[in-house]
Amino acid sequence: MFGGLAQNGTSAWAFSTGGHQGGEGCDVAAEWWVEGVYEELDAANEFFYDAAAGRLFFIPNASDATGPGGAPPAGGFAAPALSTFFNLSGSASAPVTGVSFSGLVFEGGAPTFMAPRGVPSGGDWALERDGALFAEGTAALAVTDCTFRRIDGNAVFLSGWNRGALVARNVFENLGQSAVALWGRTEEMSPRGWDGSALEAPINCTVDSNFAHDIGQIQKQSSFLFQAVAAMNTISNNIVYNIPRCAVNFDDAYGGGALMERNLWFNTCRESSDHGAFNSWSRMPYATRLGDGATLSAIPAWNVASHNFIVANYGADGGCLDNDDGSAWCESALAHAGARGRRALSPPPPSAAPRRPHRGQLLRLRRAQERL
Repeated sequence: MFGGLAQNGTSAWAFSTGGHQGGEGCDVAAEWWVEGVYEELDAANEFFYDAAAGRLFFIPNASDATGPGGAPPAGGFAAPALSTFFNLSGSASAPVTGVSFSGLVFEGGAPTFMAPRGVPSGGDWALERDGALFAEGTAALAVTDCTFRRIDGNAVFLSGWNRGALVARNVFENLGQSAVALWGRTEEMSPRGWDGSALEAPINCTVDSNFAHDIGQIQKQSSFLFQAVAAMNTISNNIVYNIPRCAVNFDDAYGGGALMERNLWFNTCRESSDHGAFNSWSRMPYATRLGDGATLSAIPAWNVASHNFIVANYGADGGCLDNDDGSAWCESALAHAGARGRRALSPPPPSAAPRRPHRGQLLRLRRAQERL
């Protein structure tokens, strides 16, 4: 995504901003999504705002028109101004404790796809520390029974030190980016960026019984749940479908100890490939004491996927569980996988970083002979 397109000289065109929304970076555009051009105002539900004149041009959907030539929506127009509705900011030594959000509707968050971004832990992702509900330095935060709708950025963002957060029984729909993002901190720009022993990360958090669909409508490199520099978290009983990329992405193996169980994911990777319904990378090692509880080591605790029902359709050519690019210490058991099973790329030496095989897993390959 780019901004500030201007002609340079007589024939060349250049962008002044953008190209940072993916971890790899980009200085050219392939597929085009253009906004802010009056001459392109030619289809239903399109608009153009003339800031200098203070005029809004809008073409209504014909099925919504109530008068000759169409009519504005009955409820009027809403222009989002805020990307963050609630900001809870504490620290490990003075955390914001015991705050609960329940039964609220979060709607109409401003887009953030042009905001400055960081690139966590060597994965393909770049993202901004921003969300409709942003939390850093919290303990026992609870977000339950809420609805997040038409948020053009991230919905819930757990940044840095967080302990015991609960995100449960919420609905996430029509989002611009991810539903839940967890991203901790190390001294990333120092020679000790690998040292995660300070545990300034989301740890022992639970994302349970949420319902998410039609998210990632603006930023395609997004998911129901993204985590980087986060550990010992539980993702359970979530239903996720109709998304452009994977349902869950682990950007690294920091600390490990994640549990994914009893989830239902399907219709993922509808606008992408080289991915699975679940994806993990581990290109950058982090040292913590979470592996065995005592030793500072890059060997994490096991990440476990158990009793999930996953359908790897559309572009999920990585299968249901895609342990990619150095991913290790991953175990999957007692899953029901539709269409494709699991792939593991760039395997490290088994003695250093094993992947346990599927145990008791039913892989349901949709082949004609199996239906006979």
